[in-house]
Amino acid sequence: PQIVAWLAQRGYSEGGDSQKQEATQRDVRLPTDLRPLHYDVTIEPNMYDADPSTFTFNGTMTMTFFCQESTDKIVLHINELEVTNIRMISVACNVQSCPMVTGQKEDKELQFLIIT
Repeated sequence: PQIVAWLAQRGYSEGGDSQKQEATQRDVRLPTDLRPLHYDVTIEPNMYDADPSTFTFNGTMTMTFFCQESTDKIVLHINELEVTNIRMISVACNVQSCPMVTGQKEDKELQFLIIT
């Protein structure tokens, strides 16, 4: 029963034929155009509130990517996170080709953050 619930949360349906199951399956894998090489994560928990259900944290993350294919976006998994500031620094570009962050949006159904 637990695995059925876990699969249902990920878009798989119970029973039916395989074509029907394929149609209901959601693909939540990230695109393969960027390959992460390194992550630096700092988390500062706010755990001294009297109500533990309001637990929050602040943090920063630095990611290094290798660009395998040309792309105009970065897609990351995000679930119950609020992203407030995004900066991009490119080490291998000239002035004409340096990427810039022009926007961000969330795909709440797939739990993606899409940076453009």
